[in-house]
Amino acid sequence: MKTKNCDLCDNIFIRTYEHKAAWERKKFCSILCRNRVTASKRYKNGFWVDKDGYAIKDVLVNGVKKHIRLHRLIMENHLGRKLNRVEEIHHRNGNRLDNNIENLELMNDHSKHASQYHAEASRKNW
Repeated sequence: MKTKNCDLCDNIFIRTYEHKAAWERKKFCSILCRNRVTASKRYKNGFWVDKDGYAIKDVLVNGVKKHIRLHRLIMENHLGRKLNRVEEIHHRNGNRLDNNIENLELMNDHSKHASQYHAEASRKNW
């Protein structure tokens, strides 16, 4: 019976399949350990960067950990209230990681935000 130690948590795990090449590539005991390592590569300056390129902050809401996009959190703090679901935040310079309040603009509906975003994108293509 072949065993290995997980590269992340150092748990011992057992070979459960016969493909020798796949076993030699395997470094983690579980998908959870593998995902932790993959996600940690996207962790910078106290926030995560999601697959869409937005900064995500982990915050406690009523004792429950939630993932909130950092630009929404900054705008809520600036306004002193929670944002409605229909309210969207536009990054004026197009950089989703630039969350300075001067770069953020509150949009009251999706269609207004989408039209402004597409107008700016078409200007950049010219």
